[in-house]
Amino acid sequence: MKPNIYYGGAISEADADSKRIAKLTITALQKHGKVLTEHLSYDDPRAWDTENMKNGANICERDTAWQNDSDVVVLDISKASTGTGDENMYNIGVRGNPVLALYRDGVRASPMVTQRKHPLLKVESYASDGELEQKIDAFMTAYKREFTVYPNLLVYDAIDGAGKGAIGEAFKELASAKGRRIFDCVDYWKIENRIPTWADVKTIVPDCNMVMTAEPTYAGMGKIIREEIIRKGHPRPYSALSTAFAYSLDREILFKTLLTDALNEGALVGSDRGRVTSEHYQPLQAEQFEGYNREYFLGVVRGLPGNQHSFKHVPGLLIIPQVDAAVAQARLAARTEKNDNVRFEVASFQEELAKIYAGHRITKAYERRGTQVVDLLMNKCPTRDDSKREATSILETYLREKNITI
Repeated sequence: MKPNIYYGGAISEADADSKRIAKLTITALQKHGKVLTEHLSYDDPRAWDTENMKNGANICERDTAWQNDSDVVVLDISKASTGTGDENMYNIGVRGNPVLALYRDGVRASPMVTQRKHPLLKVESYASDGELEQKIDAFMTAYKREFTVYPNLLVYDAIDGAGKGAIGEAFKELASAKGRRIFDCVDYWKIENRIPTWADVKTIVPDCNMVMTAEPTYAGMGKIIREEIIRKGHPRPYSALSTAFAYSLDREILFKTLLTDALNEGALVGSDRGRVTSEHYQPLQAEQFEGYNREYFLGVVRGLPGNQHSFKHVPGLLIIPQVDAAVAQARLAARTEKNDNVRFEVASFQEELAKIYAGHRITKAYERRGTQVVDLLMNKCPTRDDSKREATSILETYLREKNITI
């Protein structure tokens, strides 16, 4: 994977030399990946931004989105810039991106950057154009975003009431018919209220080679999320940040306790929701309920430790059942056997959420890492059996392409 790179530097205070350095730096970076901010190499980037603002662009939201979609950040800190300082702190403190901060020898760069100790921040000075390029090449060559694409990890995710349950049923029935030895986490959690290790699972289900799981879990932190944090009508509702932290921790525990070992041993894992859920739900929660900028909060979610950890385990397949929010609401209202009593199951929230899922902005990060993202168009599936047949077709096609024997 060639990384997305965010390059930042002073615009308002840029002089001829800093503009020249910007062009040189961007050219050097383009050898290593895609530079999302190549407009900083233009002769007059400030004029370009001004024209964009006249056309309605929100520069803060645009630049935050570029940082959220980047894998690594390179900043020129030779010129004092409030914006560049904000970008540095956002990426190392919130977003969780590695940052290379560069400045020319002889320039007094801000001690707020040069003296800051952080594992994601590397500060380098340079004496010449050639040394600048060497520093960039060395940093980008050493840069490695640790992740593994697991063809045996299949995730299905969507708005509430979209039909994820039908996908899970289809997967389980397909695997069971082919003789897979299946461990169902949800059944176990509801009785034992704990997350087992992979060793535990293989004792409970000898020769187990498939795990069905869900997020949040029904044990420990997951149980607290379900019964307390996202409970509909809670008199003291929890913030989007608390909610995101809870999901992140529950996810990290699940992977460290069970899923990583299961995946590494080649077991098929079918997961009802994953990190992609938090990337859709919590930014919208923060915006609608608390007044945050949704784009900023997406960075918050992606930077949380548990989410960073889980994204080292990239799913081979991500199925998104796409459904009209009104249809999903009708399904939720008609449920008798399952009532999650979740605060997000309200029409206005689900309508906006459906648009975000349909836009596929969030899933681009997965696709760049190797995930196959497939929409399951629920308007073509009037019944649950139709949904299961379509899901089975998607699953069989994917498993065949990946040479995975079901």
